[in-house]
Amino acid sequence: MYYSNQSISLDTVHINQTRKYLVQQVQHYGEEFMHHIKNNQVLVYAVQDYKTGSKKIEPHIYALIDVNGEKRYNIYVDQLESRKQFQKSLSFFQNHYSYVTDYCYDSNKTGHLHVIVFKLPFPEKLKYFLEGQYSKMYSEEELKKWFPKTIRKNKTEQWMVLTKDKEHIPIFIKKLENEFGKLKITNDDLIDAELDFPPNLKNEILRYDI
Repeated sequence: MYYSNQSISLDTVHINQTRKYLVQQVQHYGEEFMHHIKNNQVLVYAVQDYKTGSKKIEPHIYALIDVNGEKRYNIYVDQLESRKQFQKSLSFFQNHYSYVTDYCYDSNKTGHLHVIVFKLPFPEKLKYFLEGQYSKMYSEEELKKWFPKTIRKNKTEQWMVLTKDKEHIPIFIKKLENEFGKLKITNDDLIDAELDFPPNLKNEILRYDI
């Protein structure tokens, strides 16, 4: 559950609200940018890393990448090729106008985790995200542009939350009850509500407990 009191795990790809609802807008940066994103193993998308010193949340995305690439059955698929790809991508990102900074997340000598920080192309959307007002984040045109037809056609949870689809209300009620126990809530009670939990910062910020 996204609202519950838990921190980011680096054992696998971390699915949080940043990944589900905020990061899609970087597609505005174009196909080459997205090529480099998709060809690296991004374990976590976050909105801050508290170990960097500041606790202010700026309109940035922190992409934590495993430079060794994808794992299958706890073994890296192609570590050498993944590292080569990462170096190419890092060079591209460092010369992109969205680039803020990058740094090793673990050890400079023996580590394999690296963070690249980008500016959000539409910083005004961060406010809605942090407030959990997901349905206010994107226009109809942006939704069609940045979300694949399969997501729209299949009415995924992500799509129904962003569009405030009423069909998702019973699903969200079950999610609420899984989190908080049996509740006296009807569909009508949530007719104007956002249909997912607001971001729990422990799930959205790297090294939150530092």
